[in-house]
Amino acid sequence: SATVWLGGALADWLVFGVGLGGSRLEGNGAVAQGVTFLFHTEVFPLFTLGGRWRDLGISLDTGAGNIVADLSDKPAGSAGKLIPALIDSGAASRVGASIFYDGLRLWKVSAGPFVSFDYTWSGTLSQPLALVGWRTALYAKAKK
Repeated sequence: SATVWLGGALADWLVFGVGLGGSRLEGNGAVAQGVTFLFHTEVFPLFTLGGRWRDLGISLDTGAGNIVADLSDKPAGSAGKLIPALIDSGAASRVGASIFYDGLRLWKVSAGPFVSFDYTWSGTLSQPLALVGWRTALYAKAKK
């Protein structure tokens, strides 16, 4: 799973952006993958305390996209034949929330661990996803 977004800070503790999220799962001869367009919001609720507390944040992603699952190994003799997807979500909704810490800094790059829960659903699909990982952000000031 990966998410890439571009945004701007309205205040030191509030960030908005837009981006794309993608995921791919494989197992038992099937591949499920999808892409979602998303709106991204980050809040640093303890920013005013300063010090290390300012790097603790909460994010929310909301958006829509599509998830399709297909067979990775097609049955023998199926070349050129139309084989229906195992899952086709059509338009799917997505919401995700995470808690992160951006405490490691080098130049304009900030990085740290995160924990998140992401949920994608449609009339034919339900995909919950819990993640623990590492995030990296590049912060740059716009010239006035």
